[in-house]
Amino acid sequence: MGYMQNQKGLGEYIPKNKEKYAGIRNPVYRSSWELKFMEYLDNNKSVIFWNSERIGIPYINPITNKKATYYPDFQMKVVDNRNQIKTYLIEIKPLKETQQPVTKGNKSQKTLLYEAKTWKTNVAKWKAALKYCKLRDYEFKIITEKQLF
Repeated sequence: MGYMQNQKGLGEYIPKNKEKYAGIRNPVYRSSWELKFMEYLDNNKSVIFWNSERIGIPYINPITNKKATYYPDFQMKVVDNRNQIKTYLIEIKPLKETQQPVTKGNKSQKTLLYEAKTWKTNVAKWKAALKYCKLRDYEFKIITEKQLF
């Protein structure tokens, strides 16, 4: 088993291919989706380098209007079929958080407010990540449960 999990679903992943993982400590996952992606990174021969939450990207939080830092879930380097190295920043998110919230239905005011804040914050983070990646010739990807399963 390549991980240690606590009762809240959080855990520490223990990379098998340590030469590919660029971290001081073993990476921590916060969901089964992140764990599944760590296993993919660790075991995929095309992935030559990866880390978890190591890159900080500044952005303005639209809720507080203050400077904040966004840490995408993963950075990875992949050798493509033309033997070129491509760098990606990856965010793992539930599909529902990647879409603008729907205000129809019987959602409580509290739920509507939470969803609106989450959406606005995510969009600000992702815009900052896209800008960061464009300057470095990286690619930013959001992966949902639809791609993982």
